[in-house]
Amino acid sequence: MACVRSLSKHLSINYEEAMDLLEIEEALRPSILRLLTEEA
Repeated sequence: MACVRSLSKHLSINYEEAMDLLEIEEALRPSILRLLTEEA
């Protein structure tokens, strides 16, 4: 999760694009997005 946030911040991309770069499985993405948006 921290990797997604860091990539998003430093590359000025959204969370979906960061997860694409990290090759995160589709099944995990909704949970990660929910956690990232809850922390914001």
